[in-house]
Amino acid sequence: AVLWIERRYDWIESRDNAILLCQQMLDVGHIHSVDDQKVFHDDTSLYRFKEDEHLAKEVVVLNRGTLDVAVTNKTGSLVELSKLLLTMLIDLYQSQAHLISPYSRAFVCTEEWKVFESRTLLLQAANLSTLESDQERICFWLNVYHTLMLHSHAQMGFKESANRGLSFWMNVRYAIGDYCLSMLQIEHKVLRANLT
Repeated sequence: AVLWIERRYDWIESRDNAILLCQQMLDVGHIHSVDDQKVFHDDTSLYRFKEDEHLAKEVVVLNRGTLDVAVTNKTGSLVELSKLLLTMLIDLYQSQAHLISPYSRAFVCTEEWKVFESRTLLLQAANLSTLESDQERICFWLNVYHTLMLHSHAQMGFKESANRGLSFWMNVRYAIGDYCLSMLQIEHKVLRANLT
């Protein structure tokens, strides 16, 4: 948010002034913290404008469903599961290319798609504490981010996902362990947080 303010407004003289402006915008209700924070934080916290608030009401969880307790992650690690999901989806895109168009969702009616979607349910049972190294965490989250993006486009139709704009990035989510995360949250709260 601070970087956006600094780049957008030439009259902001310093980072401290940008932070002060953000706090004032928060105080008067022009912006809103997605975590309902009352104090502005110059970190990876996410904020949105009040006029964009209606976008937050359209949350879609793509891997919603009941996870069969008999079904387990046979791939072993979470990194392997994330790699399997992304690979399955890329293979689906390549093998079903004739069914993909900006307006069509026919590709999500195939048996292969149903198998892929059932595997995404395994993310619900993810124990994120098993990701021990930074390399494992980054690999897992990058794979999940790209899988969610491709899954979203296919599930919603390419044209529809493009028409949704920011709400597409904010509101299409995966249930992962104890969390329900959007692409925007994965990018800014997880991936970019690892880089700081």
